[in-house]
Amino acid sequence: MGQNKTLTPSGSVNDNNGGNNYQLDFVNNTNGEITAKELTASFTADNKVYDGKDSVNIATRTLQGVVGNEDVSLDGGMAKFDDKNVADGKTGTATDFTLAGTAKDNYKLEAGPWTATADIKPAPLTVT
Repeated sequence: MGQNKTLTPSGSVNDNNGGNNYQLDFVNNTNGEITAKELTASFTADNKVYDGKDSVNIATRTLQGVVGNEDVSLDGGMAKFDDKNVADGKTGTATDFTLAGTAKDNYKLEAGPWTATADIKPAPLTVT
């Protein structure tokens, strides 16, 4: 990735005549730029029992668009619900994800924030 990379063109012509209708001339050592590929991030959130807080536990982090088996992963981040109240299917919003791994500089992360849903269940009470 970067600027002023040497590009070496090559190829052939498919003209249904074995390429004989055209002569190709390539300009070698042309400089170009390789830009970072944008990745799509997502996460899942754990359900929780009411604890008076709006925090979300991020269960999994996933990246879509990584080339082959390159070493790049989604790291960090924090998530919160809109409020702390009990409800099913609440939206949790995450921010501050980053890329990690040896190939991370070949990629850029789509702009967040990112969302997932989870439940806040009622806290059990013991009455005596």
